[in-house]
Amino acid sequence: MEYTRKIGPVLPAADGAPAAPTGDDRVMSFGNVELNNAREGEDKNAAEMVVARGYASVVRHRTDEERSSVYEALVDLEEKAKQAKRGIHSSKEVSVPRVNDVSLPGNAARAKQYLPFLQRGGKLQGLVENVSSGHRLKIHIPREGVTIALAPSGVRAPQRAMPSIAGRPATAGEPFGDEAYLWTREHFNQREVEIEVEAVDKGGTFLGSILLPGPKPVSLGLALARMGLARTQPFFAAERVKGGQELLAAIQAAKEARLKVWENWTPEEDAVAADVDDEATANGSAAAAGGETLAVSVTEVTDGNEFYVQSTSEPRVAWLEEQLRTLGLSDGPAATGLGQGSLCLGQFSLDNNWYRGYVEHVNPVEPKYNVYFIDFGNRERLSSERVRTIDAALAAVPAQARPACLAYLKVPTLDEESGTDAAAYLAQLVGSGKRFNATVVRRERGLGPKEKHPRKAADKLHLVLKEAGGEGIDVAHEMLKAGLARLPKLHKVRDPVAKAAIDKLMDFQDVARKAHRAMWEYGDPGDSDDEEPAPKPNAWGKKR
Repeated sequence: MEYTRKIGPVLPAADGAPAAPTGDDRVMSFGNVELNNAREGEDKNAAEMVVARGYASVVRHRTDEERSSVYEALVDLEEKAKQAKRGIHSSKEVSVPRVNDVSLPGNAARAKQYLPFLQRGGKLQGLVENVSSGHRLKIHIPREGVTIALAPSGVRAPQRAMPSIAGRPATAGEPFGDEAYLWTREHFNQREVEIEVEAVDKGGTFLGSILLPGPKPVSLGLALARMGLARTQPFFAAERVKGGQELLAAIQAAKEARLKVWENWTPEEDAVAADVDDEATANGSAAAAGGETLAVSVTEVTDGNEFYVQSTSEPRVAWLEEQLRTLGLSDGPAATGLGQGSLCLGQFSLDNNWYRGYVEHVNPVEPKYNVYFIDFGNRERLSSERVRTIDAALAAVPAQARPACLAYLKVPTLDEESGTDAAAYLAQLVGSGKRFNATVVRRERGLGPKEKHPRKAADKLHLVLKEAGGEGIDVAHEMLKAGLARLPKLHKVRDPVAKAAIDKLMDFQDVARKAHRAMWEYGDPGDSDDEEPAPKPNAWGKKR
């Protein structure tokens, strides 16, 4: 700092009288900012750099006033900038640089388009614009002209508390979430970093490494792990992440030191987790490495090949129920002007409660609305008295019902033999509000955000369902033992992981086969997919 000056705020006076000071003086310090890491021959003074580029003008001072020690240099640089017509001294129209920001919610598809370019770019220079959480940063990459959300591969910091924004309910913070956020913001916010992108998740957040350069470079993921402010992601595989072994070693050291999130850790926890992983592998529950695991309940069974699940850990489900319960919709006027493809609120006939829906068809004569309930997956035909328009905040929350089916199994449809029994038995296994641990084997791609119908837009999840709890049932095992589902022929399965999982399920299918249950009553049911193609006929008139 070079000097200080008292600055008193003034209030504008009426009737053209001079402004009067308020008496609340404050002292401001003035000085110079110089860069410590500037190379020899490069500009060091920040003020000189800004003025020379035409991005600022110099405040004129009287000779008896205190002023900067580099005041004369600033005046000279300003004159040179004027002569060169740089920046604010140019008469040309300023062109605003265009930046593609794919860090915002809803830009997952656009973000994935940049993945190949960022992967090929290797190590890239970026500027941290904002810190969202302890492990998630918003980074601008000048070379690619894009702004992305980036998180370190393999680790996750505790979540900090978030207020209710744009229809999203407030979420409670996790222990040490604020501490992780504040540490990351202090060390990385508005800093130039070196990044390397490896992948992108389903929400559009890129995964990779984030390095703060300097005499002692700081890796964000590794630093959080060493301080006990991060855990590994589920299904973390060290061999798939750059520096994965070092990351595991840092987390193990934090565990043994009982740091932060590991303050109550015991070695038995790791032993139990290892046993669970081994059991899941033995039962064929985990498909490919890195399969996502969800805590779900089944809300609707359409048939043996399709049902709907809802996440039991999703806070927006409870928020929606609370909002709909307090709206007092039953006394309101009936909806008018709702057409096919509109979101609405519908009163379900079995409990007379209101739920969010999508209008699939309108019969203008009666009038009647065919409504698909987007948070549960069921359908009902409702009169106009049971339908209301939906508030924008409620409509902004994504549909909570996710279409799904049982992975690896072939289940008869309703119009096939045993199809009705299969649907009824599946409903019996998954109903009554039971909770399941669902492993996502694969996603059958939906039509995406361009499709208005929530069911058609959503990806269909192929799941392995196991009831939560120590002695919970595996739904696939029960369906196979009952003879209401079967497995594909192994020689037709190309994926080695899927083939191994199917092979381990064969014993359960054999139980039904030997007992001639349901589909196996008259032997192997077979289907057109498993039949060998008929031999091609020889040329006409030619003997075999």
